Amino acid sequence: MTDPVISPDGKWMWTGSDWIPAPPAAEPVSVSMQDSVIAGDVNITQNSAEDIANAMVSALEKIDLESNLSSKELDDTERSLSLQLIVARDDGNRKDEAFLLTEMGKVHLERNNIISLGNAEDCFYAAFPIYDEIGDIAGYLRNQLCVLECKVRYGDGWMRDSGIKDVMTKANENGIPLNLIFNESTPYHGIYR
Repeated sequence: MTDPVISPDGKWMWTGSDWIPAPPAAEPVSVSMQDSVIAGDVNITQNSAEDIANAMVSALEKIDLESNLSSKELDDTERSLSLQLIVARDDGNRKDEAFLLTEMGKVHLERNNIISLGNAEDCFYAAFPIYDEIGDIAGYLRNQLCVLECKVRYGDGWMRDSGIKDVMTKANENGIPLNLIFNESTPYHGIYR
């Protein structure tokens, strides 16, 4: 293929029968590639568990709209639970992980606003498969009471009686004393004494 004929001023191109405006000249493209790993200028930063926990608490504070507890009390509680949860996960301690997820859910439940109720449910639902995995039926049922309380606070109070009856039935079927399920750490602890 022959090169096109361009006018001396570079603005026109000869088609063989007519002069037409010349297409814009392509500017040369320069590509510079550098491998940072080979060059040795890659920095890896690993945050401490405390830094991660502080970031989690900060993110939770940004989405929380109101609180029944003092902000300082919640910060300390969430920070402590977050740190413990990170350690439990790092250590592979599934029992502590499930327990701490439930406890973190309870902290959110205490805030009693719509966003915190959603966060509480997320924590409770994240704990269910762990309780299943480790075979902690009592923990599972206590967690189920917490989810039930979320639903009641959402306005699904009609579910309370049947939900409590379901928990009691499952506890009895598995030979778990009801005082292990309905204790001071769970909603509805006054039902069974």
